[in-house]
Amino acid sequence: MEFRHIEAFVAVADRGSFTRAAGQLHLTQSAVSQLVARLEDELGETLFLRHGGRVEPTQAGLRLLSAAAEVLNARRALVEHASPSRAAPSGRLRVGTISAATAYLWATTYQAFTVAYPEIDLDVRATSRTLDTADAIVGGALDVGFMPFPLSHGRLNGHVLGRHQALLVAARDHPLVRRRRLRVKDLSEARFILYEDRMNFRRMADHYFREIGTAPNVVLETNDTHLIRAMVEVGMGIALLPDWSIQSELASGRLVALKSPGPALEEEFGVVHLARGAPMLARLFARFCVDRTDLLPEVARLGRV
Repeated sequence: MEFRHIEAFVAVADRGSFTRAAGQLHLTQSAVSQLVARLEDELGETLFLRHGGRVEPTQAGLRLLSAAAEVLNARRALVEHASPSRAAPSGRLRVGTISAATAYLWATTYQAFTVAYPEIDLDVRATSRTLDTADAIVGGALDVGFMPFPLSHGRLNGHVLGRHQALLVAARDHPLVRRRRLRVKDLSEARFILYEDRMNFRRMADHYFREIGTAPNVVLETNDTHLIRAMVEVGMGIALLPDWSIQSELASGRLVALKSPGPALEEEFGVVHLARGAPMLARLFARFCVDRTDLLPEVARLGRV
């Protein structure tokens, strides 16, 4: 087994395509296919299932993927330590988090990083759910990402950058807006639009409902922040939404923050990478984020009033 076999395997799993993996590795598609085939022959396992032009790892492939990513990260770290005199950091860095956070929290950070390090190819990806970000880093599909703290995965480490809060919001003409303070009974009778499972704000919502002792009447579940906000605005229900995603709607009066009978739902978030074997570029990006928290929207900064 050679590093090039492992590198080809990880690239195909990462890109979901032999063609795209070949482009990433600057090889022909047939060369990548041969490298993966040799690895499959040596292991005695089929590593990919083919569905037309799309491929996905088999169970054996999934078991191998995390270990393979660790091997490549360790190799990369060894090369970096052996070549400390490089003039400027360069290479490809895969960074991601959920799509809404990408748009509202991190777009300016991404842009500023590419200006500061023009030789680094920043590959920005949006994950569907919060916990998918952790899985992608551990599995080798991402080098670095953004997650809520405290971290629940022992193989991840990172730095707190900011704080956000889930606000209970309704359309301005919703009947609950007229109440000076809501009762638990009001919420037990309300219609809710919530995030899907594996989304961090759904976990916060579930905690909230346990604390106030009621179960929500859920009329819609989605991982799309824009859809939740739109459906709340038209009066389909009320929702718990991240404060950074609704600043313009609150300012214009299209949405109203309700006075909740339950606890405040606030937590910290930050930049995350592997605790051991994180690529040098991932650690560089994390340090940049720590040094440039001024790029975050004001509502999300630590120490805000």
